[in-house]
Amino acid sequence: CGLLGEAVLQPDPNVLTTTYTFDDGTTFDPTPLSPEPKARYDGENAGGSSICSEVMSMQLLIDCEGGKVLKKETEIAYTDSGPKTDYIADIQGVKVGVSVTRAYLGPFVDTYTLEDATSLLTKKLAGVNESTLLVSPEDKWTKQILHIWTLEEGWAQTVQTAWELLDAEL
Repeated sequence: CGLLGEAVLQPDPNVLTTTYTFDDGTTFDPTPLSPEPKARYDGENAGGSSICSEVMSMQLLIDCEGGKVLKKETEIAYTDSGPKTDYIADIQGVKVGVSVTRAYLGPFVDTYTLEDATSLLTKKLAGVNESTLLVSPEDKWTKQILHIWTLEEGWAQTVQTAWELLDAEL
């Protein structure tokens, strides 16, 4: 915790890893959530199965970075259709877009390869870049975060290795 504020001020992309431990990883209880993540949990979903990971991303930014959620996915305006960003947050006075995904292949898969990570990063970073180009001027962010959740610590290292091997333009 506490590293993101400085990172969003830097012009270059980078990778940060945080371990976030849940008291009970078997059930999801929205009761202790802060107001913004709770509103996201209770609100409409723009599609997909990512509600819990988006909610916990919001909560992590609040808990670890003193962040504030400014807009949720369905409230962000764009100049054209294309990939969407999950939410806009304020991190130490910097407006950031946040896209959330998971390095996860299902409950019965215990390996996550470099190819899996490269495929995920390539797809998601292309979406991050496109949504950044398409966001409306009033919602424009300074930097965008791709927040990746995983249940396996080793898989985070695989994602970081894949990141380091990607073309810098992506």
